[in-house]
Amino acid sequence: MSGIYFERVDKRVVARNLANSVLALSMLAAAGCGKDLTEKQSTQVAAKVNDSEITIHQVNEVIKASGVSGSADGASRKALDSLIGQELLVQKALSNQLDRDPDTMMTLENAQREILSQSYVQRHVLNPAPVSAQAKQEYYQQHPDLFAKRRIYQFQLFNLETPKLDPALNVSLGQASTVEHVRELLKQYQIKFLEETVTKSAEQLPLEMLSTFANAKVGDILIVPQTQSKQLLMQVINFAEHPISLEQAQVQIEKFLVNTRNKQILDEHLKQLHAAATIVYQGDFAEQDKTIASAQAEQQAAPPSDTKPERDKQKILEQGLSQIK
Repeated sequence: MSGIYFERVDKRVVARNLANSVLALSMLAAAGCGKDLTEKQSTQVAAKVNDSEITIHQVNEVIKASGVSGSADGASRKALDSLIGQELLVQKALSNQLDRDPDTMMTLENAQREILSQSYVQRHVLNPAPVSAQAKQEYYQQHPDLFAKRRIYQFQLFNLETPKLDPALNVSLGQASTVEHVRELLKQYQIKFLEETVTKSAEQLPLEMLSTFANAKVGDILIVPQTQSKQLLMQVINFAEHPISLEQAQVQIEKFLVNTRNKQILDEHLKQLHAAATIVYQGDFAEQDKTIASAQAEQQAAPPSDTKPERDKQKILEQGLSQIK
């Protein structure tokens, strides 16, 4: 196997760190975070497990990495117990020489690369400055359909198995105002479909179509292309106003703006690294590179489209706002 090979002691450390972090973090998320032990105690041994030691510093690091604030009785002890459990498992894994298993070695190598790359990005690439109150307020005011005029919709979805709709059907759908009428039209034109009733909030809808949804009335139908062979009809059967105040939304707006800013910074940094590096694709990848380069040239010559950036933003925003009731 090519690539970096770990010395035995390195693999032992990495394995312990990865395993301990996973179990301890999941435990802390449920139990709440205990107070960090004092810096004076950080070098003390919290527990001995056979011939290995677990330090209070390790317990503190797991608590810190959990990102959970507050305190809970016995949380530090639970964190330590989880580290002990992981240490026992790691010792058994090493006694069975799993650290020499090719799959395990590859997993450790990949974990090391991931940790190093993330550490570099956090320390040398991203902008740690907080988002200003003005920027959050401006974003709030620029997107009333997401906040001040936010709606929660009830839709009847019709998933159609057809690459395109007959023009005459389009006209008829524009005049249909009930679910029954739409259903009859689709059967009349012999279009196979599946239907379901769903509830979606504004942030769960395609951002590029949000203003269209905001202006829709009960009975209106919106057509959302899915693939080359499928279409989606979304008929509004009900909606209600559920506004979110700036105070309620500002934490999620900040997360969204920070994530968006970080993505832009990282994309630009990677572009610079690519330009400065010598990258030569080999074998089949060389042919693929030519195809990709040709496609990119055609894309650059075509009119610009914001669809993909909007979808990237959509994922970030939906995850945040979905936490607000």
